[in-house]
Amino acid sequence: MEEISIFSEEIKSTISKLSNTIRAERNRDLKPIGTYAEPALIDRFINVSNQVIYGRRGTGKTHLLLAIQEKLSQTFQENHNIGIYCDLSKIIPVIEESEENRIEYCLLIIQSIVDELLKSLMNNLGFIYSNEYFGVENQANKQKKIQFENLLRNFNIEIQNGKELKKLGKYKFSREDVNNLSASLNVSSSPKGELGGKIETKKTSSDESIKYISVADLHNLLNEFSDLIPGLQITLLLDEYSEINRESQPYLAALIKRIIISANITVKIAAIPNRTNLQLRNINIIGLEEGADIFGFHLDNRYVFEINKTPTKNFFNKLLFNHLFSIAPNIYTGMDLNILELFLAPQALNEILIATAGIPRDFLNIFINSHDNFLVNHTKQQKRVSVKNIRTACRTWYNTDKKEQVEKNVIAHKLLNKILADIVVGKKSSHFIVPKQFSEIKAFQDLLDLRVLHLRKDNYSHQDNKGVLYNVYSVDYGSYNSLDVTKNSLETNSVEDLEINTIDNLRAVRRIALEADFFNKFLLEVGDGIKCKICQNTIDTSSPSYVKKKLCNTCFEPAE
Repeated sequence: MEEISIFSEEIKSTISKLSNTIRAERNRDLKPIGTYAEPALIDRFINVSNQVIYGRRGTGKTHLLLAIQEKLSQTFQENHNIGIYCDLSKIIPVIEESEENRIEYCLLIIQSIVDELLKSLMNNLGFIYSNEYFGVENQANKQKKIQFENLLRNFNIEIQNGKELKKLGKYKFSREDVNNLSASLNVSSSPKGELGGKIETKKTSSDESIKYISVADLHNLLNEFSDLIPGLQITLLLDEYSEINRESQPYLAALIKRIIISANITVKIAAIPNRTNLQLRNINIIGLEEGADIFGFHLDNRYVFEINKTPTKNFFNKLLFNHLFSIAPNIYTGMDLNILELFLAPQALNEILIATAGIPRDFLNIFINSHDNFLVNHTKQQKRVSVKNIRTACRTWYNTDKKEQVEKNVIAHKLLNKILADIVVGKKSSHFIVPKQFSEIKAFQDLLDLRVLHLRKDNYSHQDNKGVLYNVYSVDYGSYNSLDVTKNSLETNSVEDLEINTIDNLRAVRRIALEADFFNKFLLEVGDGIKCKICQNTIDTSSPSYVKKKLCNTCFEPAE
C-alpha cells in the first residue's frame, strides 16, 4: 500500500466530510450499495418473503433497506420487483393516541402507508415503462397503461354519483368499518364498546363533504394491480416501525397483513428488538406471527471482536473504506485492504473494535472523534491514532449520543450506576455474566436498547452452576471510561486480556457475575418488585407473566 500521511489536507478534508455519510436517510445522494460493508447480505432480502430486520440504533437497518431498494431497481428488468421505501416516523398521526382510539390511530397510519405506496408507484411509472415491462406497444397494452394510470389517479381524486371524494389524506374511515374491525380484533374502539364482537349502531354523517373509505376498498385497490400488471412484484420497505406506540404495533401489523400482504405485496420491516411487538395473543393471534407470516433477521451481535476477531476487523475495514472512497475515490483507490492500519496504531485498532461493540454508527463516530483528538493532541513521534485518542473519543461519543438518553430513563440509569459500581469499580472488569432470567428485566433491556450494555455471548453455561444459562455482557466503553478508571486497574479491560472466545478467559468471566441477589435487591429498591408468598423470591412486576396474569415469574404461582 502506498504510504500516505494522515496529516495531509486531503485526508483531513475527507475525514471532516465523513459524518455526512453516516446517516443513510439524510444523504440520498450516496449510493447505498456502494457504501454498504456487507453486499452479500443484501441478496438475502431480494425475495418475496416477508421479513423483519431487527437491530439496535446504529446497526444499519435504514442503510440496508435503502440498499435493498437500490438492488431491486438494478434488477427490475430481470425480476419485475420494485422496492418502495416508507419512513413510518414521518407519517405518524399528530393526534393523541389512547386505548379508545387505537384502531382509528392505526387506520390513519395504514391509510398513509397506502397513500405513500401509490404515490411512489405513480412517480415510478416512467421507470416501469422504460424497462418495457408492458411488452410490445400494441393496442391492448396501451389500454392497460391507461387503466393503470387511471387506477392510481382515481384513488386520489374520483367522482362517484356526481360527488367529489377528497384526496386520500382527507378520507375518514366509516364508524361501521372501525367497529367491525375492532370486533374482529377483540378490542374496544370506544369507551362504550365491548369485547367479544358487539357492534355499536351504525353512524352516518349528514355532512356530504366528509367521505369515507373502508379497509376493503384499500385491499381491493391494491389487488387490482395484479390484474392490470400480472407478474409485477412490489416490495414495501417500512422503516422505523418501533416509533409506533408499542401497544398499537400488533394492530398495525394486523392491518398490514389484511390490506397489504394479502394483496401479494412483500413487506420488509426495520425495527428495534426490545421496542417491537408484532403480535398480540388474545382469543386469536393479532398481528404478524414470526415464523409463519414474517421471518426475523438480527443485525445485532454479528461482529463481536472478542468472539470473531478477523471477520470483525474485515467488516469495519470495509465499512470505513467504502465511506471514505465515496467521498474521494481518487485518494483512497487501492487502500481497501488495510485502511484501518493507515490511521490506527495496532493496539488502538483492537481498542476501537472492542469499543464499537459491533455497531457501525458508533464505530464511525468514534473514529471521527479519535482522529480529531489525534490531530489536536499528537506528539512529534506519534504518527497514528493511539489508545488514548480512542478512549477520549469514546467518552466524547458517550456524552454526545448516549448519556442524556440514559439519564432520562431514571430506573435504567440507577441500574447502570449499580453495574458500574459492582463490575467496573468493584471487580475491575468490563465483562460480566447474568442469568438469562434476569436479563429480561425491563431496565436491563432498556440499557441494551440504549447501547450502554452489549451482549457478547448468549446461552453460556458452566460447571459451577449447573442447569442455569447465562449471557455474557460488556459495559459500554464510553460509560466506564467516563469513570476515569485507568486501564492498569482493570483485569479484563485491556486488549491482551479481552479474548473471551478462549476457554480460559470464559472461565475467568464466569466468576464475574450479577446473580439473583443483585437484581432482587434492585427491583425492590426501585419499586418494580414484590416478594412472592409461595417461593419467597422477588417478583419482577414488569414481567409478562405478572402483567398479564399476576403470576410469579419464578414459580409461576398466583401472586395475589
